[in-house]
Amino acid sequence: MITLEAADLIEGDASAANVVDYTINGAQVDSSRNVDVKALADGQLAGSKATLYTTPASTTAIVKSITLVNTDSSARTVNLYVQRDGTNSRRIIPENLTLEANGGSLLLSGNGLQVFSASGEVLYALSSHATDHVTGASDEVDGDKLDIDWNPTNYTPTTTPSEADNVDNLTAHLYGIDQELGQKLENVVEDVTPQLGGDLDCQSNKFTNMLGFLMKAATELTIASGAVTVTQMFHTVDTEGDAATDDLDTINGGTTVNLIILRAENDARTVVVKHNTGNIWLQGKADINLDDLEDGIMLVWDSTNSKWFDIAAGGGGGAAHAVLDGSTHNDSVADAVTRGSIIYGNATPKWDELVVGAAGKVLKSDGTDIAWGDIGLYTEGARVYHNANQSIPSGGASTPLAFNSERYDTDAIHDPSSNNDRLTCKTAGKYLIWLIVEWAANATGIREGGIFMNGTTWMGFNRAAGLSSGGYGGAFAISCVYDMAVNDYVKCRVWQDSGGALNIVAVAQTTPEFGMQRIG
Repeated sequence: MITLEAADLIEGDASAANVVDYTINGAQVDSSRNVDVKALADGQLAGSKATLYTTPASTTAIVKSITLVNTDSSARTVNLYVQRDGTNSRRIIPENLTLEANGGSLLLSGNGLQVFSASGEVLYALSSHATDHVTGASDEVDGDKLDIDWNPTNYTPTTTPSEADNVDNLTAHLYGIDQELGQKLENVVEDVTPQLGGDLDCQSNKFTNMLGFLMKAATELTIASGAVTVTQMFHTVDTEGDAATDDLDTINGGTTVNLIILRAENDARTVVVKHNTGNIWLQGKADINLDDLEDGIMLVWDSTNSKWFDIAAGGGGGAAHAVLDGSTHNDSVADAVTRGSIIYGNATPKWDELVVGAAGKVLKSDGTDIAWGDIGLYTEGARVYHNANQSIPSGGASTPLAFNSERYDTDAIHDPSSNNDRLTCKTAGKYLIWLIVEWAANATGIREGGIFMNGTTWMGFNRAAGLSSGGYGGAFAISCVYDMAVNDYVKCRVWQDSGGALNIVAVAQTTPEFGMQRIG
């Protein structure tokens, strides 16, 4: 019987979801002491721990029994827990208890725990009772029912166990078992104790919950001709003849001791652990200095390569060397430090130096390598103008405007003296092209103008009525964006039908102005 207070839980799980049925029977007592006897909960266990029953608020629950039935065609393991006051769940049956396939069941009640086979046979039961199982009593137990049919070799039982044996001979059988197990334990101790002085082979097992190793105190090793010989796990190392510094090239004894810790013996002297000079390979591929009492290094012996490899180091650092030092780092070129330069991977591939670019340059990529380049704004362009009025006849074909002066030209786009009516593309790309013109005052007829490409194609066009207002004529501005190839050119052409010649007037910074600027 399990008593639960408000919010206490019964939880459970099975090795497969929705194949093990559960039923919880009992009673609920409310705050007015009304008792409601009923099935508290039923359902199927989930594949992971889940709540089966929660005690309602202001209620005490009395769980009389919990029944589990495996409906699956395979045996399944189950678990049941109780959780009180929101604390950790506690098991109320053995962990991962197995129920037979096709009807194996479990009953947890005031009489204890009973596990049944699919046919209803009691497989085993756990309960608390004070009966004696004596001969002739109602609970007499035969020895064979307890499987006491073993004949240990180091004793002679009163009667050889048989189907006819009963509890009268149980004492003799248990005494024999006790004697035999005691002898086996003594043998285990005898077997293990001497092994601790030699090899301790765990086979496929492992150590758990270890507090650590207690090593023997460090003993001093003195370098002799660049070498020492280790005899245990922990040593201090000193220079030969107490020299100010000494190189440690080789460590002997790797076949005897596979894992070692070395520490500086004297902080007034420096032991230089050498990389790949003898049989020591350091992961940083650089020497390590042991020049303080706190400096140390841990190494492991690799019998395949016949080398020591460091797995932890607290030395004073390796000998000074350049970051880009091909003799120390085989993945870099040999370059000195240049102010402003950066390190990058070259085509070899190796780490290399890219010297700082010129003022105003930025770091750019072509998709494979990096290089210094312009910020990315295009500079190709020109703006031109004409410094005098140009007379345009009435009617007939359109007239190209000349431009005899330049405000700027960054790419030889315009020639003020030859073919000065055109702007010619010298670098392929997308260009913004524009035109600004003003006509002399006249309100008669139509005024037209536009940008003409390669003498064949209008790219931008404007048409308006003549205008005379306050001494000013009509004006227009045209712009367009076009993808131009090298040697494509544009002109500005105008037309009017006022009945007589009419000027395109020249006004500084205003008219006529013609230009193109690369934008892509």
